[in-house]
Amino acid sequence: MLHLAQKNGGGKHTPSSEIIFMTLTKQEVINRVMEGGKLISPEAAEGLRNVSEEDIRRLINDSESNMITVEAIKNLSGKPYEILKSVNKSIFTGHTAVSHSYFTSKYERMKKIISERVAKSYVSLRNLGQGEFFVIGMVREISNNGIVLEDPTKNLFIRFETKNAADGSAIPLNCDHDDVIAVRVDSDGKEIVGKEIIHPGVPLRTPGIGNGKVALAVDCDMEGIEADTIFTMGTKLATAHTAINVTGSYPTGAEQGMLSNPSVVKIGDVVVLIADRFSKKWLEKRHLGEPNIGINEDVLCLDILPDIVLYKSDLNEISHYKSITMVGCKPGNVIVVDLADRKEKFIEF
Repeated sequence: MLHLAQKNGGGKHTPSSEIIFMTLTKQEVINRVMEGGKLISPEAAEGLRNVSEEDIRRLINDSESNMITVEAIKNLSGKPYEILKSVNKSIFTGHTAVSHSYFTSKYERMKKIISERVAKSYVSLRNLGQGEFFVIGMVREISNNGIVLEDPTKNLFIRFETKNAADGSAIPLNCDHDDVIAVRVDSDGKEIVGKEIIHPGVPLRTPGIGNGKVALAVDCDMEGIEADTIFTMGTKLATAHTAINVTGSYPTGAEQGMLSNPSVVKIGDVVVLIADRFSKKWLEKRHLGEPNIGINEDVLCLDILPDIVLYKSDLNEISHYKSITMVGCKPGNVIVVDLADRKEKFIEF
């Protein structure tokens, strides 16, 4: 098992990059446009975001003027959505084992989310003294009476009361292997007793609403679907709409013209998470499970909270949790969600 303290020599680790996007930087876009024999106005340059190589080709070929204007940027993609997260394939190692850097990246990103959501005076495991403390670490082992928690400075066993004193019933530990959690502990200098396991959770929020309809099609044709934006999963991909490739391991990097698995997009004021699997407990943990393929960065942390989750499921299902609507669609079906009132319609093909 990998150890955080060994990965970075006990020092502070800074991830090599944030979430990697398929789109280009503003300067890269300006350079490509100029290489194509066009100029771009300063006002138009300020509006550059989520621009792909295909968008640049359209800018150069479709513009009759030598100057790219603000209006050309606004009408660039014609897409009714904004890509907030789509993972580049470059983070995948090509191996089945998860890399050292993935675990360190996960710890740092989850620590940031926890610290922002749960404001406490956290101390490192190495600096625990006597009294009550709050710590953040990664769960390395789970036993019948406690956990081994690890941060970049040390790993320690934390004992928990796992039986109810009144009736002897079991008290389950609310964590899984490799979870990054906060723990309230009592320490007498010799033994550390866990009093509470804390996940970052989801704050109470105003529901995001919008106009139009969004659809998810899973392994089926899309003829006759009435929706403004259609995402597809599986083997039947529509070239006329944005498609998400979920035909490999989880997660899957973005292909040309496709979003990654998982992806996050924004349609008006509504943030939509799309994935081929989902669990409600991932919202409390703010993490989309563990990868089964080697990656260098943790791209599964829920640093962007969705308003709607569209996912592949064994059954057609819908549920709600703290202003988040979760909609599962089974293969051979299409789910259409109205962004104004979250009402859904399942269509079977």
